[in-house]
Amino acid sequence: MKVKHFVETYWGFVDTGGNFREGGERLDDMINKFIADKHVIDIKYSGNASFAADSGVAGKETNYSALVLYEGDKNE
Repeated sequence: MKVKHFVETYWGFVDTGGNFREGGERLDDMINKFIADKHVIDIKYSGNASFAADSGVAGKETNYSALVLYEGDKNE
């Protein structure tokens, strides 16, 4: 068995128009690409959120992570 850890971090902010903007590759996209040719045993998810994360400046920070357990060749 092998493991692979994925992290999706959004550094979000409110722009001058009052719209929330965020960036980063989606966790599900990263996982789907990785497991396309793997035999997956299990996937464990975790997440957290922080508001006003930038010292009082309007903002939001969310972090999601996943641990993929999969069958691997010992030679990998």
